Amino acid sequence: MSSESNVINRMVPSEAPIGLSPDQILIWEMMEKIKIKLLKKNLAYGSAVFSQSPLTRDVPIDAAIRVRMGDKINRLGSLLDNPEKNMIDDESIKDTMMDLATYGLLWIIQQERMNADRKSK
Repeated sequence: MSSESNVINRMVPSEAPIGLSPDQILIWEMMEKIKIKLLKKNLAYGSAVFSQSPLTRDVPIDAAIRVRMGDKINRLGSLLDNPEKNMIDDESIKDTMMDLATYGLLWIIQQERMNADRKSK
């Protein structure tokens, strides 16, 4: 097992700083869960989201991320419209919303990468 794998697999949400309101604590806790889930997915799948796919070489990476976000929004619509038709255990409304949030973060990261590339040229 790689050292990054050891680090990520041992991660647990850290406690919120003292002095936050109850709502801020909930935000902190959810962001910690999203952070760990995103790191575990990156460990499992790599950074493919930041690479050109052989099937979509002509699609900019940020556009491909937006397409994935669109897929999550469509799935969310299906789950909300027909919750009884959800046959997949790990595709709940909550999981879909968390996936949408992570793709939002990945899109922002890609924008930062693109800006850094432009500045370095």
